[in-house]
Amino acid sequence: MNDQNNRNLKDLLLSLETYYQKGLWSSFKNVVGKIRSEFNILHRMNTDLENENKQLKSQINKEVQNSRELNKKLKTAYQHYKSSIDIFYKFKHNIEIVQKMRDLEELPGILEDIKHSQRLPALELILDRDIFSGYVPENISLYANNYLQELRTRIQVHTEIRFYHGPSETIDCIEALAPSVDVQKLQRIKKGSCFLYTITDKYEPERILGIFSLFDFDPNRYSIDKATDFLEHFCYILGCTIKDVWEHQKLNREKVVDGLTGAYNREYLDRHAPRILDFAQRKKFPVSLLFIDLDGFKPINDTYGHRAGDSILMQVVRVIKEIIRKHDIFVRLGGDEFVILIADAGYKEACRFRERVTNSIKSISVADCIGQEADLTVSASIGVAEYKLGQTVDDLVKEADKEMYNVKREKK
Repeated sequence: MNDQNNRNLKDLLLSLETYYQKGLWSSFKNVVGKIRSEFNILHRMNTDLENENKQLKSQINKEVQNSRELNKKLKTAYQHYKSSIDIFYKFKHNIEIVQKMRDLEELPGILEDIKHSQRLPALELILDRDIFSGYVPENISLYANNYLQELRTRIQVHTEIRFYHGPSETIDCIEALAPSVDVQKLQRIKKGSCFLYTITDKYEPERILGIFSLFDFDPNRYSIDKATDFLEHFCYILGCTIKDVWEHQKLNREKVVDGLTGAYNREYLDRHAPRILDFAQRKKFPVSLLFIDLDGFKPINDTYGHRAGDSILMQVVRVIKEIIRKHDIFVRLGGDEFVILIADAGYKEACRFRERVTNSIKSISVADCIGQEADLTVSASIGVAEYKLGQTVDDLVKEADKEMYNVKREKK
């Protein structure tokens, strides 16, 4: 009702009262009709207002509902965003750990950190035996390349890309992909989900280096509708880092390993022996060095050729490697001369070890090494020197070399 309607109605009511007092019934009836007409107008206006009000209420309710749904979506989007940020920082942390790796011996610790960070019941890294044998610790599984190729083929039945994510029960080679997982846990994994990533050489994509597998008991952890961008990127970085570290170690090893026998060379001795001598000087524990020179080696070369001599040298290295300890340093200086640096052993212990080395070399059959009958034998003259404070590696080698010549003269 607007102001004009109010004024009209007031005027009509005043006229109605006047006509009633004066008895002007004809005018009174006329005013009553006008009042009725005015009320009809007001009723229609009121009805329109009510309808408009209902429409507004309905619109407001819709807006409120939309607002609630929008809030829910915003909360969900925020939770997804927060979850994505958490996942991003987890993988960022994992990538930083991986990229700090300088030696493949660090792999087990890195994998354990990843497993803990991702809250996984199990993860596995399987690598190519031909490439990584001798570079990774024993608890990293190594498979022949043809078997890795077979596993990749069986995984790729379910996907056209280099990784699989989905229910574990569809993969028929879970046991092979999880060799270190116990049987009880494996049964639960088979009912869960997994992410299987084929590590390939970044320069030769068809060359498989290994398979990295992540397992969860939750069937929805690695479901098809979940994004895998962070995980794919992390696995790619992991594969590239493993390959880069391996190449670096391989180059370093080639610098310090004798190409013929596989024993370390003089450079290796010069790199690592000073550290042992320094530690021995500070901690006051004994260190001894054996200088080995083969007897009767020249006649083998002269009679049967250098290939036969090479075979003898390789066999000498094999028998000595079988008896030295892991932390001893064994090197080929050149020709038929070798050195063994023994930590935590004085002169007497070193002399006893000399006897073992001497007997091992005497046991070598020249005939077996060269593949034909031979009336020649191989033995060794070995000098021993115990480290004295202030000596250098060269001093120790020269002292043991001098004693070796004394031993050789005594034999003659």
